[in-house]
Amino acid sequence: MIQKRNRYKKYGSAFRLVALGCVLLCMGACRKSEYNLVPEAAYLRVFNTLNYRIDLSTKGKPVPFLTMIIDPEYGVEGHIIGGKVIGDFLDVRTRYAPPTADAASSSYINREFPGNLKIPVAPVINGFDLSGWAQVPSGTHRFVFYTRPFTDVPFFELPATIREEQTVIADSTFNLSEGEVYTLNLLEKEVSSEGLSTLLYLRQERFHKMAFADSLLYVNFYNLSAAGYVDAHPEPSSMITNYDQATGTAIKDQVNIYYSLYRDDIPYPFTLINNRRPRIGVTPVPGHQLIPLQQLTRSHEPVVSPYNTIPLFLPDDTTGNILARHWVRLDIVPPGGGGGGLIGASDPSHRLFAPANGTIVSLTNLSDEGRTQLYTGGRGNAPGFLLPSLIREAVSGPYRQRSFATVSTIEFINKQVYMTSVMKTYDPPIK
Repeated sequence: MIQKRNRYKKYGSAFRLVALGCVLLCMGACRKSEYNLVPEAAYLRVFNTLNYRIDLSTKGKPVPFLTMIIDPEYGVEGHIIGGKVIGDFLDVRTRYAPPTADAASSSYINREFPGNLKIPVAPVINGFDLSGWAQVPSGTHRFVFYTRPFTDVPFFELPATIREEQTVIADSTFNLSEGEVYTLNLLEKEVSSEGLSTLLYLRQERFHKMAFADSLLYVNFYNLSAAGYVDAHPEPSSMITNYDQATGTAIKDQVNIYYSLYRDDIPYPFTLINNRRPRIGVTPVPGHQLIPLQQLTRSHEPVVSPYNTIPLFLPDDTTGNILARHWVRLDIVPPGGGGGGLIGASDPSHRLFAPANGTIVSLTNLSDEGRTQLYTGGRGNAPGFLLPSLIREAVSGPYRQRSFATVSTIEFINKQVYMTSVMKTYDPPIK
């Protein structure tokens, strides 16, 4: 893997690391991460969320395969020659960003930054494993995103003539405060007939400074869709099973969000049955149907949304708060379409079907980490999304499987739904 060693050298020199050694921390996901120090570091996670498909309707837009350069450096002729921090091979994000990024991946393609790059990552802060965030120098920095060819050749090893042909797709300056945690999304700003309009959306997170109860699930929501997207794309998408393709309709600029709970009547620990995941249960939990969470308005203002709470354990739990036996369904509907306006709201069996003029998000163990796209009801398919459960299962202490709560963010972006989760560290298994 000569190429990966070259990339490591390139990234390592960019950070001017203090030689304090390498601490190997075995977390719930057993990721081995480098906790070297960047002096006066801030913590950054970056997603390329330009999720349009290249076809006749988008032929004027560049392919969204990018290189991120922080504090770019230019030669005497004005051509890019380097930068302090480089995030290369940045493809469109996956629909699920787990508590720890896939540092063990051998693919040259990165679905986020830092992703699988062997660079210093954030430590555990207030009990949260933040190894999905990179350490970067604090202070004022310029962020530039370039298009790049679909090849495994690093950006600065491409021939100069090819580099000079690439397009600057976004260019903004931000001030990063020492010790703070940031999420950066590259977004489509507005639907335009004149080409691609982009926005770098930097949100300063607060979850690592908040007190969360271990007995509750926490989730907040954002609609970061492009202005005018709903009017430009009113059509429902076809039911597609390819990874990362949309299956629902674009949610309106203002919607109401409700949750419902269903019992997970399947064996524990979760195991494959005949090489297939077990089916989820569909028994409604009384008292937890169509519970209002919040009203959501489309916005690109980088303000942290309040967190909503959902029970981790039910009152009739018989496991001693060890195993949570339920899953969460979200109904996202425009104003006037909630409550009794949902299809068959008085009939619990209606939960298998989509709400009128809305969409559904099912958060279950069946999701295969977000890769499964199609929500399947008892009588057919409904537009919606399957995402991983808000409840994480792990071997911990003397238990073969134990349930832990997450703090999750769900973002609706141009007919797609994305989720990012973080969680507290927990006791390793007793051998």
